[in-house]
Amino acid sequence: MGFMDDLKKLAKPYAEDDDDFDEFDDDVRPSRANRGSTAPAPKASLDDLGLDDSSSSASFGSGRRVPGGNKVVNIHTTAQMQVVLVKPEKFEDASAIAETLREREKQRRAELLAQQKKEERDALVAKITSGELDIWSMFDSYVILGDSRAVGFYYFDFLEKSRVLADGGNTIRDVAAHMDDIRALQPDYVYLCYGLNDISIGYWDTKEEYVAELLQVVADLKEALPGVTVPNEWN
Repeated sequence: MGFMDDLKKLAKPYAEDDDDFDEFDDDVRPSRANRGSTAPAPKASLDDLGLDDSSSSASFGSGRRVPGGNKVVNIHTTAQMQVVLVKPEKFEDASAIAETLREREKQRRAELLAQQKKEERDALVAKITSGELDIWSMFDSYVILGDSRAVGFYYFDFLEKSRVLADGGNTIRDVAAHMDDIRALQPDYVYLCYGLNDISIGYWDTKEEYVAELLQVVADLKEALPGVTVPNEWN
C-alpha cells in the first residue's frame, strides 16, 4: 500500500467497510455518526413498560399507551402478539385484589338478600292489612314463652293454650321450668315474650349481665331442640 493509499484511508476510514452492509435494508443500516460512539443504546425503562422493579425482566418490542395508565407491548413482533401490562395503583398484590373482590361480592349478596326479605315482608303485611290473610293462621309448630302479656294469646282465643307457656310475673329464669313441655311439643319456632318483670324485679345489676343470661337461655333452647328457630334472638 502506497503513501497515497494510506492518505485516502485516513480521510475515509470506513470506505472499505461499506460493502459489508449491502445485505441490510436501509432502515436497519447503522449510520456513520453512531459507529464511533461507545455510549450504550438507550433502553426502555420499567416505568415505560408499565412495570415496577419487582417485575421479571423480559424483551419487549414497541408499545403504546392505553386508557388506565397501562401499556400494550408487542412480544416477538413478527408474530404480532400483544399483551396488556396492568400496573395496580391501589393494591400491594393480587391477593389483596382478590380479597377486595370477594368482600364486594359478599356485600352485594347481603344487600340482595336484605332487599328480598324486605319485599317479602311488605307483601305479607299488605295481605294481613287487607284481610286477605289471617295472621293467626300462620302460627304452626310453635311455642310462646312469656309473662302476663303473653297470656293474652290464649285468653282471647288467638292461639292454643297448650302452646302458650306463660304466667304473670315470669322472667327468663322461668324458661327452664317449661323445658319438658317444650320438648314434648317439638316446635319449629320458640317465641320469647319477657322483659317487664325482668327489669322491675332486679335480678341483674347491669344490662350486660341480663343480655348474657338471655343468650344462654337461647343457647339452652337450641341444645334441647336441635334445629329450632328462636326469632327473638339477641346477638
